[in-house]
Amino acid sequence: MVISADSGDPLSGPLPAGTINELREVDLAGDTVREISINDLNSELAAASCAECNVTLDTFHHDVEPLPNGHWLSLANTTTVLSSTSTPPLTNGPATTVLGDVIVDLDQNMQPVWTWNEFNHLDPNRQPLNFPEWTHTNAIIYSKGDGNILVSIRNQNWIVKVNYANGAGNGSISWHLGEGGDFIEGGTDPTDWEYAQHGPRSSARTPPVSFRLV
Repeated sequence: MVISADSGDPLSGPLPAGTINELREVDLAGDTVREISINDLNSELAAASCAECNVTLDTFHHDVEPLPNGHWLSLANTTTVLSSTSTPPLTNGPATTVLGDVIVDLDQNMQPVWTWNEFNHLDPNRQPLNFPEWTHTNAIIYSKGDGNILVSIRNQNWIVKVNYANGAGNGSISWHLGEGGDFIEGGTDPTDWEYAQHGPRSSARTPPVSFRLV
């Protein structure tokens, strides 16, 4: 089993001393097979050379997606102060500490080899729900058909497809599913789109061919 152990809200201030904040794999006897803390991962990110590794993480949360090659796609969050002069700019309000999410690809030795930072790919001025808890990403779905990933972003009411390409992708977003996205809703817009979705899964993990997302 792979466990994401975390506690606390980075927007409320630093986590209390002694807070467990780590990913851990355990066998059926309860023995630890491998693990990494958020502090250790931040140290590894500081020394890593991947394109979006220049980030400091606050907490692991919600999801870890084990891959066929033994890697883990792990979900964590980070806070950034955004303003009219920041990158990306926040144009519809004062300078604000914003909570967003980062996906980190950890190899078999718990080394970060690829990252995807939502601050580099989404517009912080889109704020449908609970800003400044801007994204609240809650699920990663690996698409073995093309090696890319689907990412469920609860506070954006979106599921997006990200160019992961088994670790060689540039992180661009191929499509957005939800209100204001890239698909047409057959019912009543916007009320028939998903809202604050949690834990979607593909019934057949072989996109880009036809598949059902539930």
